[in-house]
Amino acid sequence: MNSTGIDITAHSTDTYLDKVYVRFENTTDNLCYNTSSSGWIACDTWNVLCSDGTVGGTDLACSNIATTITPSILDGKNYRLTIKSRDEAGNETIATPVSYVGDTTSPTLSVITASGVYFTGSLTISGTASDTGSHLSSIKIAIKKGSNWWNGTDWSATSEQQLATATSDGYAHWTYLFTPPLSETSGQSYNITVYAYDQAFKTNNSSSSSLIATIDTTAPTFNPTGFWIEPPFTNAGTGGIMRGGQAAVIKWNS
Repeated sequence: MNSTGIDITAHSTDTYLDKVYVRFENTTDNLCYNTSSSGWIACDTWNVLCSDGTVGGTDLACSNIATTITPSILDGKNYRLTIKSRDEAGNETIATPVSYVGDTTSPTLSVITASGVYFTGSLTISGTASDTGSHLSSIKIAIKKGSNWWNGTDWSATSEQQLATATSDGYAHWTYLFTPPLSETSGQSYNITVYAYDQAFKTNNSSSSSLIATIDTTAPTFNPTGFWIEPPFTNAGTGGIMRGGQAAVIKWNS
């Protein structure tokens, strides 16, 4: 998990329900998150998550709880979330704690395909990635031409489309085959961004890398106007090709 917040949903009912509490602990350092101060303190109290306002009964205020806490998370630390409810008689029920490991480090991403590459027909974009924390969840790619985005088949998308890449080893190595329409104009450039995501909760840590690729479907022009040999040789054979094993350079105008 990282510092993007923990969404808490809970359901608690009792004829004489009093309160529902939450405790979020950094078990590595023996500290607890205080929802009032949004800081870490010694683990000696619980935070009130919900209060039932009816004495001698219940107003069902805590029957459906949905809230978010946003503690600051440290990379590699161990954390534990616990919820408990208590009735007016002091009886308590503690839910099974949920454990987490802090992961605030973005994945490592390397794009092998060089920026500025020219291609004809199709372009295979490839690279490598790694993540030592929660591990990789996906590598996505977005390709833009002018104000439009490639959706995998055409340029109809007007907002960024992050497309899935192919992998056989958990995205340690990944590829994407880009095949633009045959109607593309030679010399058209594309802005390509690759994104790497890990599995950290609740918003994955990510990193990105960008490159430019240009399609080239025009063959080179070659119009020679004359040939000659340097240096000239007196023992040249018919047609001006020298004989006798001596080196020569054939040149032409184009």
